[in-house]
Amino acid sequence: MAISRISAQENTHFLPFILKDSVKAEKLANTFSSSIKNSYVLPAAIKSDYRKNYLAIRENAAEEAKYLIKYTALLDTIITPYLEHVFNKIILANPQFKNNKLLVVRSPVENAFAMGDGTIFFNIGLLAGLKNESQIAFIMCHELSHGYFDHIHKGVNQYLSSIYDKDLQKEYNKITRKGYNKNKLVKDLMMKVTLNHLYHSRSHESQADSMAFFLMKKANYDVSQAYTALAFLDTLGDPLKPVNPTAFNQINCEAFNRPVSADYKKSKSIFNVSVEYDNSDTLKTHPDCKLRMQAIKQLMIRTGNDTTRIIAQNPDGRLLKVTNTAKLESLQSWYEHEYYDKSLYYALLQLNSNPNNNYLKSLILLSLYQLKYHLEKHEYSDVVSNTSLNNPESLNNFLDFLHTLSISDFAKIKTCIDQNYVTTPTENEFIIAANFATAMLDNNHDKAKKIALQYKRIYPKGYFNKMIHRIN
Repeated sequence: MAISRISAQENTHFLPFILKDSVKAEKLANTFSSSIKNSYVLPAAIKSDYRKNYLAIRENAAEEAKYLIKYTALLDTIITPYLEHVFNKIILANPQFKNNKLLVVRSPVENAFAMGDGTIFFNIGLLAGLKNESQIAFIMCHELSHGYFDHIHKGVNQYLSSIYDKDLQKEYNKITRKGYNKNKLVKDLMMKVTLNHLYHSRSHESQADSMAFFLMKKANYDVSQAYTALAFLDTLGDPLKPVNPTAFNQINCEAFNRPVSADYKKSKSIFNVSVEYDNSDTLKTHPDCKLRMQAIKQLMIRTGNDTTRIIAQNPDGRLLKVTNTAKLESLQSWYEHEYYDKSLYYALLQLNSNPNNNYLKSLILLSLYQLKYHLEKHEYSDVVSNTSLNNPESLNNFLDFLHTLSISDFAKIKTCIDQNYVTTPTENEFIIAANFATAMLDNNHDKAKKIALQYKRIYPKGYFNKMIHRIN
């Protein structure tokens, strides 16, 4: 039975998934953390320094997985069941992977990755740009292949081996005895190590792509979508990705008329360099997407597929519901991790095309209040990022815009939001919390106290209790 596209009604009354059972998440985190830790087996006859570093890497991998699962595992009823359906279909056709596991993570970062025990982590941020089930299947098969070839552990061993390589150590010691130009020589030496690992990384990606092609083929997925999936991955993090210039008009009105643009930010001060580098590990960071696309094309030719036809990428209805939900859940992830600048930015973008969504308007008001609160506490830099060379230009403009705001500006922006978008009459936890945020933006503490009492009465263990208690 076909599943229809997500309806406006579903969007209007969307609420993010909030895990009520922390014990379940803790148990899940401990189970997978132990599994990942046990997958690291110390190589025989190794030096003490090598052993120490290996154990540190193993411990870090286990702890990172534990944190991810405990705080970001998504156990919802829409996204996770869909991805599990795809994963199980792959496993059914490829039973050698029957012991592998899938974990869906509420992270906005466009990534999926394998751990050493065969567990695949799939970030919901990656779903937004995928067009069909076959593209998802390719990414899952790619990560399964990394596990099959033991690329994770081989990569760790290659890294440590290069650091403790005898010839490398001799060369390093020789450099340190020189009286001049030591820094440059050490950098050149370490560049050799870096390039060596880049080569291994590229070979691993090619090997994983090749196997993924045949795994998805065996599961009756369209192998041409491996090519389109890589084409999509090649666009991730594109700083030139355009955004509709009117996307942020909803924060402007008579009360506040300052457009988000690059014009106002040009400063004559010499203290105007503010750039940070984003090291987010998206699938874009896996090397040479275009070369990998060419390799997929050759595999298609070898297996008798037509490479001259246009590959259709029409979103199917079932996936569209999932991707729309994933976009909203990703917003919640930004907010939960106190990236209030990005939760505001992306919520405004979505509200521009989905003006009847109560959750989006609630999150915008909540994000505005959190920004104002941290500005008042002189902690604004903790929640507003600097511009980055890896950001889209529109995001950098928005961040610069946020850095120009004064405390009084937030109430004015709130007024514009209220004028431009009307919340559908209803009452839930997020809307009550947003009403509290609205009162605080207006400095109406009496009203905020009444709303806080209402919230605590209805939701004594609610998600926003920490924020609500600020009024006391």
